[in-house]
Amino acid sequence: MAEEKLHVGQNVLKTIESVASQNLRYFTWRIEDGKIRTKARNNAITAAENRMGKFLLVYRGECTPMECLSIYRNRESIGKAFFMLKTVWTYSPMRVRKEITIRGMLFVFFISLIIRSALMRGMISSGLMRKYSLEKMILELEKLHVVEDASGSINELERTREQKDILEAREKVSWW
Repeated sequence: MAEEKLHVGQNVLKTIESVASQNLRYFTWRIEDGKIRTKARNNAITAAENRMGKFLLVYRGECTPMECLSIYRNRESIGKAFFMLKTVWTYSPMRVRKEITIRGMLFVFFISLIIRSALMRGMISSGLMRKYSLEKMILELEKLHVVEDASGSINELERTREQKDILEAREKVSWW
């Protein structure tokens, strides 16, 4: 298969400038042997990171930007979940003597991580991740209240707009 050479013209230059737009200051590029060669300007990137508090997430594949961000956030949340488990073990030593009790506690921790992961997947597929973190969603839903009257019937108090949005999105998602 013959390799096709890149024809340098006004359209190529305009395309690169339009795609890169404001990010041109963070890398250099040149056309060499019919290929576009890029090189990161590390000093410019570091200076921008220090000034703006932002980071650059680079991914090569078939994901959309929102999918990439969700994958990145999910990776971080899994690390945080394991960190929480470690701190629970560190600060709250288990005062148990039987191996079966330790296994039971590990099982409960494992199930909680599975539920957390399922909630994250549901939030991503429903679009809730754009508006809420998992913790913020749970805090909002904790505000739901129900009352039981004298006859034993249970009634829900009025929902906030955020609660309505979350619950409507939840109904459209298969959580598992």
